[in-house]
Amino acid sequence: MNKLFALLIVLLFSVVLISCGSKGTKSGKKGSKLNYKTSRKGKSLEVPPDLNRPSQNNTLSVPSSGTATLSGFKGKGARRSVASGSAVLPQQDKIKFVRNGSNYWLVVQGTPETVWGSVRQFWLQQGFILSIDNPTIGIMETDWAENRAKIAKGVVRRVIGKVFSGAYSSGLRDRFRIRLERGKNEGSTELFISHKGMKEEVQGGSLSPTGTVWKPRKRDVELEVEMLKRIMVYIGVSKNRVKKLAKNATTKGTSSIAYKSGKDDEGAFVDVGADFTQAWQVVGLALDRTGFNVVDRNRSKGIYFVKYNDPEHKGKKRKGFFKMFKSKKKKGEALVYQVKIVSSDNSSRVRVFAKDGSTEKSSTGKRIITLLKENLK
Repeated sequence: MNKLFALLIVLLFSVVLISCGSKGTKSGKKGSKLNYKTSRKGKSLEVPPDLNRPSQNNTLSVPSSGTATLSGFKGKGARRSVASGSAVLPQQDKIKFVRNGSNYWLVVQGTPETVWGSVRQFWLQQGFILSIDNPTIGIMETDWAENRAKIAKGVVRRVIGKVFSGAYSSGLRDRFRIRLERGKNEGSTELFISHKGMKEEVQGGSLSPTGTVWKPRKRDVELEVEMLKRIMVYIGVSKNRVKKLAKNATTKGTSSIAYKSGKDDEGAFVDVGADFTQAWQVVGLALDRTGFNVVDRNRSKGIYFVKYNDPEHKGKKRKGFFKMFKSKKKKGEALVYQVKIVSSDNSSRVRVFAKDGSTEKSSTGKRIITLLKENLK
């Protein structure tokens, strides 16, 4: 009887909504492709390799490309307040939309300290929750969110969706990592976005209590570009100018970079057919896409300091890329490694070293290089 009563209530609401909305416009603006809603506020769909998130510290400055590491900045007390959107950005007369192969990024006028707050507010206004919000290392990352615009529209779905907002799902989730670097020119910032996606698939048997499982899907370059364009509009660039900048993106470096992995007496490595500047950018993007926890960096020495939990330390067989995200190690067990880039002319070699800079010949070093190679594009 209760079920019947509930059904009657739903039908009554449906009739009212149809009568009120039959003459209205379709949900969302015409051509709208993005309408994000955070999927959940609890645990994320997957956890970075080390199971540790950087601390949410909003008091330190984004690192410069000088000789000191971030830890050095902290040690010397070089602290600067990074306001949450209170800093005023300069006019973006010289903003650039840059392309290198399938990688796109912005060169924004303003220091990272100035740009950070505006970029942060952009993502919050888009409907995202930030799971990483750390200007100390120049990285923020959104939680998994659903693009509601992907849900198929129809009279019935629109009506039920108005009553029960979670009645339908697109079966897709997106996450974005945003990285800010000091630009080559003084007073500029390079802004990179990396996309990761998951899709929900039906899973038979008892492997999933819900009958579905989440699986990774390919990086969406168009979605990265769209977000960069929206950021430009948000910080004051006209839509017409954004279209022109995106259409005539500044080509930087070689459109096709060759990558080759190998091994010698010092351990595994991957060769990048590019100069240091390009190699630093593509390696940084690869680390972002892989989900490594970047805890420090020293651009002058070509070093990213990353944390990594090796699943093999538990004696488990590695059955796939995302198995490493399910490591059950306790917090604090992740080890820090150096991902170092050494360049000569138009060629760069990437190696993994231990935290103290000593040679890393273990299987862990090889695995990190393999993961990087898979995400160097």
